[in-house]
Amino acid sequence: MTKYQHLTTPLRAGIIYNMEPLFALLFAYIILNEIMNSNQITGAVIMVCGLLISEFTGITNLRKLFWKKELK
Repeated sequence: MTKYQHLTTPLRAGIIYNMEPLFALLFAYIILNEIMNSNQITGAVIMVCGLLISEFTGITNLRKLFWKKELK
């Protein structure tokens, strides 16, 4: 499971691992024909929004960090 983890950034690895419940929900819907209730849909939307915010905030912070190093 962690064979290629060293090839990516810690931020992206964390995001991939945090997506596991969403993938489980998606596969349960597709394979097992599970019906999602409003609480599950709301939770999934909140998780995706949180992951997107953390991804874009991390990228922005990394760009600022490297941009400051290039100026010196």
